Amino acid sequence: MKRIQGVDIRLARREPYRLPDEMNEQTLIDLPPETIANAIVTDGTQANAGEAERPQGTDTAITVYLPRSWPWRSLRGARLTIDGTDYWVHGDPHPVRTNLTPTGYWPVGVQASTRKA
Repeated sequence: MKRIQGVDIRLARREPYRLPDEMNEQTLIDLPPETIANAIVTDGTQANAGEAERPQGTDTAITVYLPRSWPWRSLRGARLTIDGTDYWVHGDPHPVRTNLTPTGYWPVGVQASTRKA
């Protein structure tokens, strides 16, 4: 029996800087990219989702399932690089809290596209 094998992807996240700027707004800073091993990358068109499920649009390019070994942090405004192509994360996905498989192993489903959200 073969096991599901993931791929390595690069994740570049953004976080608010500690102090607000002169307009009292948080400034986002780019964090150094990190490599995430064993991520599952699928075609985003496999789901029958409409505009209500995807407020940024209905043309999601990919869905990536991040492994449980990756310590979850906010993905709002994050960029994924897969095989040299940049994808921007839609929304701020959170881990699925269930013991069902495959989500028991890949609990964070991330929708992303080449169009900056």
